[in-house]
Amino acid sequence: MSLCDELGGDVMRWSVWGLLSGCTVLVACETTPPPKGDVGPPAITTPSLKIAADDRSRLGGPGSNRFRISELRNLQFRLQVPELPAGVTWVTLRLYTPNGALYHTRHTPFSTDPTLKQVPSPDGVPHPIDVIQAVAIPGGLGLDEEILVGGTNINRHPLPGAWKVSIERDDQPTVRAETTFELGMGQ
Repeated sequence: MSLCDELGGDVMRWSVWGLLSGCTVLVACETTPPPKGDVGPPAITTPSLKIAADDRSRLGGPGSNRFRISELRNLQFRLQVPELPAGVTWVTLRLYTPNGALYHTRHTPFSTDPTLKQVPSPDGVPHPIDVIQAVAIPGGLGLDEEILVGGTNINRHPLPGAWKVSIERDDQPTVRAETTFELGMGQ
């Protein structure tokens, strides 16, 4: 009797075991879920601000914080928030000069409801105020404001330096963001 004949039964058992083990590994490989890739932008958890010049669509990019006064028509500001309550949400924008003086204040109503077009003035002004639609952005909502620069005192009597902008929800002042940006004279 040869060694092969003596081990024949054992070899056969080991071959079957090897085949079953291989199948188990293949099944495990086939049932393992694929690795998760990018599942989208992260949710906005805290309010933040973006600034862009002249074109609201630039707020979809990284934004900027340096501008030449002589080349600006307007400044675009976006308060990015995780969500808004139903109805109208009033937001206050404050713009400060480089020496810390309040230059401009604006109260604006925002809503996620496209049927809300106007609201009565909270200050008793005898005409309605237009409601601005919140913009859906990756991870939350954008509340967009615009400040005219060209033809204004910012342009006619420039104050180059670090300006500050602050935007907050009137009904919830903790939902607030502020940042500085540079206005320069240019080359």
